[in-house]
Amino acid sequence: MRVVFGAAAVGILLAGYTVCPDHVRTSVTDAVMPGQQTLEDMQDGVDTLVAFFSGPENIQPETPPT
Repeated sequence: MRVVFGAAAVGILLAGYTVCPDHVRTSVTDAVMPGQQTLEDMQDGVDTLVAFFSGPENIQPETPPT
């Protein structure tokens, strides 16, 4: 069943590409390539995970304790 749906998806994508290749190319690029803000958020998350797994002494609080 997955093969049938995969083939249908490829067929629809190729049909859309033959009708309007620029629009399909930009929409696929937008779907596959995240924006700059998303990349920055992902990098912040990776940095936080690395700090967490390397030990509690490396985690810096966002606000200083009062």
